[in-house]
Amino acid sequence: MSSQQTGRHFKGALLLLATAFMLLLSMGWWTGSQHAARLDGEKRIRLLRQAADIAGNINPDMIRELSFTVADEGTPVFERLRAQLINEAKMIPSARWVYSMTDLDGLIVFGPESTPLDDPQYSPPGTSYHNPPKELQIAFKQKRLVTAGPYTDEWETFISAFTRYLIRTAAGC
Repeated sequence: MSSQQTGRHFKGALLLLATAFMLLLSMGWWTGSQHAARLDGEKRIRLLRQAADIAGNINPDMIRELSFTVADEGTPVFERLRAQLINEAKMIPSARWVYSMTDLDGLIVFGPESTPLDDPQYSPPGTSYHNPPKELQIAFKQKRLVTAGPYTDEWETFISAFTRYLIRTAAGC
């Protein structure tokens, strides 16, 4: 075999090896991204279920008593709801906080939450949420469960689940 033929075989083998490597790398990337997407979906479903369970455990009469202003702080209903949210947060190890919010004429404000009072990220009742994710507006307007994130707001970067707490009456929602 001439050196010219040997060179062509070597180049062909090298091209085949490079192609096989790229194919293997692509398949590994695709498999990894599919696995990550599946895990992300499973975690978001779990987060939605947890949010729905928490919302379902809240007494609607207590919510009706709140003004979602600083005047709520220290009231018996506020403190009961805060204690309930603290207990709910303990049941979800992956949850950093559990909190309540309402939409007051287009302004989203915080109510009771599980955040420790001495935490710099504690939001007293009535605190405005200036940079909420768009999914929060969807939860309020469409009255449904949604996940958001990762998103960055005025505090940090989060992945959250939001549920529109519905106060039901005999006539419906």
